[in-house]
Amino acid sequence: MRQTHLFLFVALLAFWTVLSSSISGKYGIYAGGGHGAVMGEDLTSGPYSTGNNCASCHNGASGNAFITARLDTDDTTNVTYYVPGDTMILRLSVNYSGSMPNPVYGIQAFMYQISNMDTIGIFTGPNTPNTQITLLNNRQYVEHLFPSASNVFEVEWIADSALTGHIQVNYSGVAGNGNGQPDFDYGFISGAQSFVPYPATFIEYSQDTFCNTANNEVPTITGYPEGVFYSSNGLDLDSTTGEIDFGNSAPGTYTVSFDHLEYESTTQVTIGGPDQVFEQASICEGDSLFLEQNWQKEAGIYLDAYTNVYGCDSIVETTLTVNLHDENRFEAEICKGDSLLFRGTYYSEEDIYTDTLQNAAGCDSLIVFNLQVFEADSGIVQIDSSLMSANNALTYQWKNCDTGEEIPGANAQIYDLIENGNFYVVIGNGECLDSTDCFEVRNLSISSQPADDFFVTWHPKLKSITVESTKNTAYKMSLVNTLGKILITKNCVGLNIISTESLSRGQYWIIIESDNARHVKRINLN
Repeated sequence: MRQTHLFLFVALLAFWTVLSSSISGKYGIYAGGGHGAVMGEDLTSGPYSTGNNCASCHNGASGNAFITARLDTDDTTNVTYYVPGDTMILRLSVNYSGSMPNPVYGIQAFMYQISNMDTIGIFTGPNTPNTQITLLNNRQYVEHLFPSASNVFEVEWIADSALTGHIQVNYSGVAGNGNGQPDFDYGFISGAQSFVPYPATFIEYSQDTFCNTANNEVPTITGYPEGVFYSSNGLDLDSTTGEIDFGNSAPGTYTVSFDHLEYESTTQVTIGGPDQVFEQASICEGDSLFLEQNWQKEAGIYLDAYTNVYGCDSIVETTLTVNLHDENRFEAEICKGDSLLFRGTYYSEEDIYTDTLQNAAGCDSLIVFNLQVFEADSGIVQIDSSLMSANNALTYQWKNCDTGEEIPGANAQIYDLIENGNFYVVIGNGECLDSTDCFEVRNLSISSQPADDFFVTWHPKLKSITVESTKNTAYKMSLVNTLGKILITKNCVGLNIISTESLSRGQYWIIIESDNARHVKRINLN
């Protein structure tokens, strides 16, 4: 029975407490639980407020209450900006002008995007005692949990990564005297604090690559203008202005960082010096290469100026080599009626054939192929009482055309006749044999003057031939080549000198004619 009475007493006491709080303070700071959590009411004077605020009930004190709202980052307090995607701290402080022995504090705040009145990001935490995050109509509010002896209420706020534009915090609060009644409290009607997006900050030099002879340069800063510049060792960098002294910096690639507040912007610069490049080049004879602003055909060393990748004036030194064309000559002789394979083709006609290849240096290599066909032409020349073959060969055999028989001992280029007749010669080169046409002799005469009356002598060192009559006889002297062509004719008495300086090497005949005789002397100019 006593237990039943005790239960009824406690229930009536709780009902009276809620009722009296509802009547006197609309579930004010002394009711506990936070006004939004208990009453479901927005007192912030924000876009979803009912029109009431904390000062609607809590008032009467001689003085004023005021609230400050700020955002803090990990490194910086009381910033005026937010960074989309970052986690920041929303800090609300309730203060008053006046005096109270045991003040207690309460608050309610709502954060939203000004352009669309919508919530932005997520509140987490809270970070301070007697602080709670209340959900009203799927919107987060920050408010006290119980009357708080601390005037600071703090939560973490994760800004939406796609957030843009201005945001605002609306708030209302109270500094109470702790007597459990709303009278003589310091109520704050409402206030608001807006924040702007943190400006995207960039630093940029006029280019990415510099020569170490370039003038010093200060970067352009877009966005937040104040901060500290730094980089790795080797770069002469002014920490305040970002000016780079390229002449006192070591060559290399550097990351320049600009530390502004707790954020960092970076860019890269590369510094280099002038180059001296050594190159080898070659051309074929007759070709040219453009060096020193001209087409060069001669071997040598040429210098050209150019701007390298760092923008430095540089030099390339080119050693030019001129490779010569090759010319290779070959000779071959075949028998009449045969053929020879040259560069994939069979040739049987006497001629000079050419082909062009490339040598090891990549230049033209000319091949000259002189093909000779061994055959006997019809050239038999009669000089006085001798027959001479116009062909130069290794072997000769004179024959009688009428009988086809060989003439014994007649196996030289010249055949000394002993009678009139019809003759031809078979010539050979060691592998081939061929015959001339027949040659008829009808005017053979016998000299009455001995050949010993004349001396014919070749003097190689003097480059001359002397013809001398031992009896000081008058005579006509003629010099004849192997084709029977008369090269020199003179009327002489006694000694005569013939210059051989303009004559080619080979066989010649000296024909001597006097009043009663005709003589032929063969001479070899070797």
